[in-house]
Amino acid sequence: MSRLLEGVRPTRAVAAGSALNALAFAGFAALPGAPGPLVGTGLVAAMLVYNLAETVATPGREELSVALAHPARRGRCLAVDQLSWSIGQALVPGLLTLLFVHGPAWPWLFLPAVSLVAVPAFLLLERLPPPFPTFRRKPERPPGSSMPSG
Repeated sequence: MSRLLEGVRPTRAVAAGSALNALAFAGFAALPGAPGPLVGTGLVAAMLVYNLAETVATPGREELSVALAHPARRGRCLAVDQLSWSIGQALVPGLLTLLFVHGPAWPWLFLPAVSLVAVPAFLLLERLPPPFPTFRRKPERPPGSSMPSG
């Protein structure tokens, strides 16, 4: 997969992964209304699309978390990135349960909606200026020049 994604901008890979996630979640949402024999096939298809979405998006997501961080603060940014995943893993089961209380389709409608909203948001990152200024080195003094007194 990494060879196929080589040369693809990370923002586009993550956006494609989000679009594939939306497709997978929509597939899961359609399963309750499917005829009995198609449920198994639909479940496998939705799981394969979801797995493809994660495979496509993960390398780009990791690359973006590094590229958008100031070099002097990359460690902190990567730690916050990992912490955000942990917080999400802790909160999402409760959120999806709250949605499920309103009906079994609600989580499966919410997830593709969020995934589709993320697609243009990731593509918008391509238009933003670099997140940190480019630092230029001061020109070196030629050998033999005197240092200013100060």
